[in-house]
Amino acid sequence: MSNFTNQKMSAIRIKVVPTGTVVFETIVERNIEGLVTKEPTWGDWSPTKQSKTPDKPIDTGGLVLYTSKDGTKKSIGFSPKSCIGGTLPALGDKVEFNVAQVKRSKELKAVDVRVDLSGNNGSLVLPTPVACLPQPTNNVQAVNNNHITVGNSKPAVNGAIHQGYIAALKDGFGFIETHTHDSEVFFHFSNFEGDANSLELGCEVEYTVGSRTSSGGSCASAENVNILQKGTIAPHVTIAEDILSGKVVRPLRSVNPEQAAYCGVITTALTDEEGASYDFGITGLSNKRELLQVGDPVQFQVDSEGRAVNISAVRKKKKSTVDSIKGQFGFLSYELEEGKKLFFHITEVKDGANLQAGDSVEFVVVTNQRNGKSFACNVSKLP
Repeated sequence: MSNFTNQKMSAIRIKVVPTGTVVFETIVERNIEGLVTKEPTWGDWSPTKQSKTPDKPIDTGGLVLYTSKDGTKKSIGFSPKSCIGGTLPALGDKVEFNVAQVKRSKELKAVDVRVDLSGNNGSLVLPTPVACLPQPTNNVQAVNNNHITVGNSKPAVNGAIHQGYIAALKDGFGFIETHTHDSEVFFHFSNFEGDANSLELGCEVEYTVGSRTSSGGSCASAENVNILQKGTIAPHVTIAEDILSGKVVRPLRSVNPEQAAYCGVITTALTDEEGASYDFGITGLSNKRELLQVGDPVQFQVDSEGRAVNISAVRKKKKSTVDSIKGQFGFLSYELEEGKKLFFHITEVKDGANLQAGDSVEFVVVTNQRNGKSFACNVSKLP
């Protein structure tokens, strides 16, 4: 019914229907397990207490990382109101939830979120599995009152300072490759001492390892993360001049989260004959964003610790023109599928070249085997 004096709609013939008749969202996946990477908060408003002010603070949603049906890792948001139980999940908690799709917006969100109280939170495998706690590096010196110092760094109370390299950066969290290059540690951006936007893959950091206790158990994570000057870690390592050819026989765990070992392996055996094998980590990649996959041909050098470094994939280069630049991403006129232009991230552009629509470029195509998506990397502007 319409009121013509004020042009407002009003309801008539109102009828009460059974609870659950009207549904605004549909459950599309049930009993999913994930890891809380961002905590939800109520602010200063509690669901059990009425606000004294007409406008209560908006609650802050959390994030859960989980593996979808197609095997890809995804983050999904959830509201404090979607949590079951007396306490909200904490950072690092393992949770179970259902995935719902909002009918109006088609947005996916986690609902019926509940902390896994089975007691195995501490051994939960993260999106990239959490490492066993690394031993402190040799240049860590202990002093009185449980303070630890490294060079001119700030002291850490009740914990040793470890060193490592940024191995992965996600939405609000990341992973640190330990100085031994054989494992990794989870960290949340809130535990980084500085602007998280300054973090880059491969940069050297120091950190302490803490255990966050919550209703579901405890989870090890890096805390007090600070950037170190390049060359601080393992300054004694040298690199042989010889350039070798090989192929990847095991990728980094960030490419294949299901594998037990963290580091990747390259062999010089290009056919069936035996060859030498070399481990590599994030620091071994010439392009830290490179997704090296099993079978990829590469060129590399070997350092004095017997690890593969300066690794570059040998891929066929293609040419095209820039179709458009949108924020941190660019799109090429090159199409792998009809109507889908190949994209690239600005960080993939060599020498910091300023690309514009119409520029001719050279690039290689990389396909992420986890989600099947292809993108351009090693983008070079042509004269």
